[in-house]
Amino acid sequence: RIYDKQGTLVKLINSTQFWSAIYPSQSGDPQIIYDHYAGRWVMVFMQIDDIALQAGDLVAYSDDDDPFGTWYMYRLPNDLWGDFPQIGFDEEAIYIATNNFTFGGDGQYAKIRIISKAELYSSNAGPLSYTDIWNISIPNSGSPVWNLRPSFQYSPADGHYFLYAGNRQDGSPTNYYSFYKLTNPTTNPVLTGVNIIVPFYYPTPRANQLGGGSPLIESGGSAIRNAPIFRDGFLFATHSIRNSLYPTNSSVKYFKIDVSNNTVVESAELGANGYYYIYPAIAVDKDGNVVINFSRSANTEYMGAYYASRRTTDPPGLSRAFELQPGLGNYVKTFNGTRNRWGDYMGAFLDPADEYSFWMFTEYASTGNNYACVVGQVR
Repeated sequence: RIYDKQGTLVKLINSTQFWSAIYPSQSGDPQIIYDHYAGRWVMVFMQIDDIALQAGDLVAYSDDDDPFGTWYMYRLPNDLWGDFPQIGFDEEAIYIATNNFTFGGDGQYAKIRIISKAELYSSNAGPLSYTDIWNISIPNSGSPVWNLRPSFQYSPADGHYFLYAGNRQDGSPTNYYSFYKLTNPTTNPVLTGVNIIVPFYYPTPRANQLGGGSPLIESGGSAIRNAPIFRDGFLFATHSIRNSLYPTNSSVKYFKIDVSNNTVVESAELGANGYYYIYPAIAVDKDGNVVINFSRSANTEYMGAYYASRRTTDPPGLSRAFELQPGLGNYVKTFNGTRNRWGDYMGAFLDPADEYSFWMFTEYASTGNNYACVVGQVR
């Protein structure tokens, strides 16, 4: 869907028809970015065919900054299917990070796919090469990363930055973020990583809501779910965690890394007794002001859409939660009988027209046991 900024639907595109030139079906987890370096739109879909045992990344890009014009597209095949893809970009390349599974559903490894923008934008649906890096471990450990996230890099750097936050399945805490740097991405890529030690944080508990219900709403754990933001020497990121004071509840965690010395220079937690803050996404404007959007519920509140902010000049911490759309009903839908799915992707993005307006795409519980998404703008 393409809307104007007043909320009018301008164009509706059937995604199966859109991708049919390269593959007869697509499987979801769609994302779209605006590459401000080149003035182009880039879209990524996950593709998996359990019958044909074929999977790939579906990639499309516009030939200019007009999304109504010409698009070129590719299907880049995978040996395994890449779940939960996250697109990232910088001045040199497009990056797709995935969690890779066999067709039987067994998790194998995290993978980074690197696509040179110089080659991509000149290929016009002709031959295209790419480079894959896989079997990525937590630094100083043989343990694999899962949900490794590339970044949106709004200013040039001497490499591309990736982040990983621990999400222990046994419920135990983690006291580090794994911070990776990819150098020479389009010539001779080399990935190195360090662990940045921080106070312990625990996996996010599932969320209760007004009216209760079983199972509780899935929170996605403490993994980083969306792309961190790099600007002017700093990497900004967010994820949800177990509330530090009220362990049955959850909070939004925000942090900022100085990439010159691999240290966390800002950190804040937003949460409250009886409340559940889940699936945050982050955006940062050209002055370093921050907006984070998320879903929130409480024992006395349906799951709604909210955001918080931080001006560059603010004292440490985040603002209170501002309401975009209150929840309108109780939400219980089971997946495999045990999971009440939610979230996975929220969106917070910077308006390329002025680099100050933030646009947020946030999920909330609507009526009739359904979910919906609200679009909000803040400056």
